[in-house]
Amino acid sequence: SQKGIEEWQHLVLDSEAGAALRDQPQMYAARAQVWRALGRTDLALADLHTALRLSPADTDNQIALLWMLIDSNQLDALRRDLALYSRSLQGLPDGLDVLSAAAQTLGDSAAALRYSQQIYPRKKTDALWLLNYGDLLAQAGDSRRAQAASSQAWALLQLPPKATTGGKTTNKSLDDLLARLRLSHSRLDGAGQQALLVQLRDKLRSGALNSQQTLQANAAIADWLLRLDTNSAARWWLARRVLTPAARQSIALQMALRDNDREAVRHLLQQGAARHLLPQDKPEAERAAGHPLQALAAAEQVLETAAERGQDNPALQALARQTAEQQLALAHRATVTLEHRQIDNVVRQGPVLRLSLQLGGQWRVQAQASRQSLRSNNTAALVGVPSTWSDAQIGAQWQGERAQLGGALTHNTAVGTLNGWRIDGGAQLPGNIRAQVQAEHNAVADESGPLQIAGARDRLQLRLSRDFGRVWANVSTAVMSYDTRRGDPLGHGASTQFELGLWLRRGQPDLSAKLLGYSNRFSAKADPPLPAYAPLVPGGVAPNAAFFVPAGDDVYGLGFGFNMAHSDTYTSHWLPYAEVDVLQSRRLGWTNNLNLGIHGPVFGSDELSLSYQRQQNTSGLNRQWSVQYRLWFGR
Repeated sequence: SQKGIEEWQHLVLDSEAGAALRDQPQMYAARAQVWRALGRTDLALADLHTALRLSPADTDNQIALLWMLIDSNQLDALRRDLALYSRSLQGLPDGLDVLSAAAQTLGDSAAALRYSQQIYPRKKTDALWLLNYGDLLAQAGDSRRAQAASSQAWALLQLPPKATTGGKTTNKSLDDLLARLRLSHSRLDGAGQQALLVQLRDKLRSGALNSQQTLQANAAIADWLLRLDTNSAARWWLARRVLTPAARQSIALQMALRDNDREAVRHLLQQGAARHLLPQDKPEAERAAGHPLQALAAAEQVLETAAERGQDNPALQALARQTAEQQLALAHRATVTLEHRQIDNVVRQGPVLRLSLQLGGQWRVQAQASRQSLRSNNTAALVGVPSTWSDAQIGAQWQGERAQLGGALTHNTAVGTLNGWRIDGGAQLPGNIRAQVQAEHNAVADESGPLQIAGARDRLQLRLSRDFGRVWANVSTAVMSYDTRRGDPLGHGASTQFELGLWLRRGQPDLSAKLLGYSNRFSAKADPPLPAYAPLVPGGVAPNAAFFVPAGDDVYGLGFGFNMAHSDTYTSHWLPYAEVDVLQSRRLGWTNNLNLGIHGPVFGSDELSLSYQRQQNTSGLNRQWSVQYRLWFGR
C-alpha cells in the first residue's frame, strides 16, 4: 500500500542505515514498479529518472521508462527521452520493441516500420504483432506486403488456441478474438463475421471483462460496423460507446469523410484527428475540409515518399491521378473555342479565346476575347442585325481556403457598345453552406435576342448551396434591370431557381437525378417607343420595351445526369456526358433541356471537347454547339 511504502521510506530509506540504498539505482527501479502498481505514475517516473541519473547506461531502466511514458501517453517527455536513449537500445531485441512502439505512439510510422522490419524474424509467428505490422505497411503505402502480413496473421489465428487456466478472460484470448473480428471483413461471409460478433458480445455480457477489456471490445464492434456501408443508428451508438478520445476521433473522421461532411471533417482535423489516417487518405481529408492547397501538398509528399521507396499500388495510382488533376487546376490555361450559338432569333458563330494565368498560389488573372459573325435567322421577327459581334473581358480572381473574390472589366460591341464590370464573391458559411454573390453592370443580357445585341443588364445574384453526402441542394435568386445600350430604360426582372439532387452513383460513370424549377418575372416599361431601334423591326416601326423584354414563366421538372460531375474537369481518358431535363412550363406546356458532350486528352495535359446544348423557354429556342481545345501549362 502507499501507506506502507511511505512508512518504509521514513524508517529505512531516510535513516542513516539507508544511506547505501539511496545510491543504488536498482532500489529506485524496484520502487518505481511499486508506485506504478499503486497507480502513482508520476512517482514511478521520478524514480526511474533518478535510477538513470545514477546509472545512465542501464538499458533495462531506459526500456522501462519509455514503456511507462507510452502507457501514460506523455508525448513530450516520450519524444525527449526517446532522443536520449534510442541509440543505445537499437541493438537489443527488447529495445527494438519499445522503440517501435514509441515511434508509433508519436506518429512516426516510418521509424516504427524501420524498427519493425528488424523485429519481424523474431515476431513472425505472433499474430497480434503481425496485425500491427500490417497496419504500418499500409500506412507506408505498401499494400502488397501489408496484405501478406494480414494474411499471415489470419492463418496463425486459425490455429487451435492454447488452453488457459481459470475462468477469467485472458488478454491473449480476447486480443485474438478482436484480431479475428477485424480481419474477418474480407475473409469470412456474413454468417462467419456474425459468429465472431456473438462471441464478443457474450464476453461483454458475462461480466468477466475488466474496464480496459470492455473498452477494447466496444471499440472493435464499432470498427467492425464502420466497415459496413451503412449509416445505421446502431453503428453510431456503438461508435459513441468508444470511450477514448483518440478512438472516437478516428471513427468520427471516417464517418465524416464517408458522408462528405465538410464541416465535421474540418472540425476533426483541427482537433488533430488526421494522425489516425493513412498518409494517402490525408489529402482527401484536407480536400473534404476545403483546404485544396494543403491537400495538394500532402498528396505530393505521399507520392514523393512512395517514389523514393519504389512503392506502387491502386490507391497510390488513384492519388497520383487526382494530384495531377489538382495540379492542372493550379496551372495556366489557354482555351480556344469554336462555337455556334442561337439565342431566340440571333445567331452568332466564331472563335472565343481565353487565357488564365496563375499568379502564386491564390491569384489568377483571366482574359477573354472573341470576334464572331452575327445574323438573324428569322427576318420576319428581327432585322438590321450587325454582321459582327466583338467581346472582351479581363479580370482577376483570389482563391482562399474558405472564400474567393473576383472581378472583371467587360467590353462588347453589337448594336452599340457596352463597357461594364462584374464582381464575384464566395464564402463558406456555418452549417457547411456555400454562398456566392455576383454583381454586374452593363453586362450582355441573354434573356432574348434583341436584348443580347442591343440591351444591357444590371444584376445582383445570390446563390446558396449545400451537400448532404449523396444529396445536394442549391437555390439562387436575382434581381435585374434592363436598358438599351443608349441608356433608355426597358424594365426589370426577378428570378428564383432551385435544384435538389441525388447522386445515384459516384465515381465514373456517375449517375444523378434532380428536381429543379425556376420562376422568372419580367416587367417591361410602358415608355414611348424607341425610334433609334426601328431598324431592328421589320417594317421600320419604332419598338417599345416589350420588344426587348421577354415574358416570364414558371417551370419545374425532373433532370437526369450521366457523368455530369466530370463534364468540365480534366480526365485522363475520353469521357461522354449527358443531361436531360423534362419540364412543365406554365406558358409552353411540356418542354425539355438537353446537354450532350464528350471530352478527353489529345497529347496529355490538354483536352478536346465537343458539346451540344438545347433549351426552349419564353424567349424562344436557345441552342449551342461547340468544339473546344484547352491546354494546361506552367506546372
